[in-house]
Amino acid sequence: MPITADNNKPVQSVVVVAIITAACLMGDSMLYIVLPTHWQEAGLDSLWEVGILLSINRFIRLPLTPLIGWAYAHISVRRGVFAAVTLTGILTVGYGCVNTFIGWLVLRCVWGIAWTCLRMGAYLMILECADESCRGVVFGRYNGLFRLGSLVGMLAGGVIADTWGLTTTAFAFGAVALITVPFAILYVPPIRVALKEAEPVWQRLQRMTEPLVYRALITGMVIALAFQGVVASSLSYLVRMNWGASLYLGGIWVGAASIAGMLQALRWSWEPWLAPWFGRFSDGKMHRAKVLALMLLAAALLLGIMPFRMPIWLWMIAVGGMQITATALTTIGDAAAADAAVNQSRTTVMTLYVMATDIGAALGPLIGYLMADLWGVGSMYWATAGLLAALAFWWFSGNRQAASVA
Repeated sequence: MPITADNNKPVQSVVVVAIITAACLMGDSMLYIVLPTHWQEAGLDSLWEVGILLSINRFIRLPLTPLIGWAYAHISVRRGVFAAVTLTGILTVGYGCVNTFIGWLVLRCVWGIAWTCLRMGAYLMILECADESCRGVVFGRYNGLFRLGSLVGMLAGGVIADTWGLTTTAFAFGAVALITVPFAILYVPPIRVALKEAEPVWQRLQRMTEPLVYRALITGMVIALAFQGVVASSLSYLVRMNWGASLYLGGIWVGAASIAGMLQALRWSWEPWLAPWFGRFSDGKMHRAKVLALMLLAAALLLGIMPFRMPIWLWMIAVGGMQITATALTTIGDAAAADAAVNQSRTTVMTLYVMATDIGAALGPLIGYLMADLWGVGSMYWATAGLLAALAFWWFSGNRQAASVA
């Protein structure tokens, strides 16, 4: 039964997949906080290896995403999620066992496959059962719930790693992921996605040149580059560069990894209720394109001030504002891509959208740390802010055409 504005029963399936995904995401999110400050404990020799490890899982997904999209035409969402969850638990435990760059590289590549299975399954399931009256709120609910994994991974991961080390942290989060394997079998629906594959390949590819489609793809890529790439992978490094390896806050010394984890965890703490609100707002009378443009501009302004050294409490407030824009942009961007896919080959559009966000998330830490080595950490934030601002004006300038997205 499709989801409509008056029928929320199928949302239960989305909730189950979101919670399972959250458990699997803990180990990955922990690495973005811990590796930049505990890279020697992990057996790495230099900081550039951290950038590669935080990027390679996205690069490996690029050629494999179309294959995973094709696989979901032949297997149920339940089978895909079950395989991904089992693999994730084993990989996360492996983070605590390897101590060579090559070993880490293999684990991160395989994680890329598992994550794509989880995300593609959820996206296709939402497209199958949500209509235009509530697509934004359903994506918001999914994003808000599964990002609880990032909340625990970054907040608890930084604290546990600073206290007991990386190995203990990896074993704990790996056990949590493995616990959810039975839930994937029992509660994920065995649905198969109805694919529109009758038209020739060249016609499906031609549709990708339509303005609403490529606008949504580029938007998803830039948003992922900014928040999943640059911010997630470098916030702890930025804290350490501006205020040192530890700060005296509230009468205690707190490590840079713990501070960055707490700051990034703010976003995941409010996403379960704030992301659906942004999605519902974009479903309303104001065009989704206009809301997206305004949030892109706000995000650009806040990212631009991140590198400046200022009173720590003022900087933390700015980080909170930036995280609110990240919540809005991720949810509204996903909804805009789903809107663009409605009259197209859905699997083709959403596969390209997943690939676009993977490209952005992969380029973020890779190019960002390269720029930091050459011109300082501020350069990666200012360049990212410029991209977001340019994208905002693109949506403003094409608002009349993009308004049909809503």
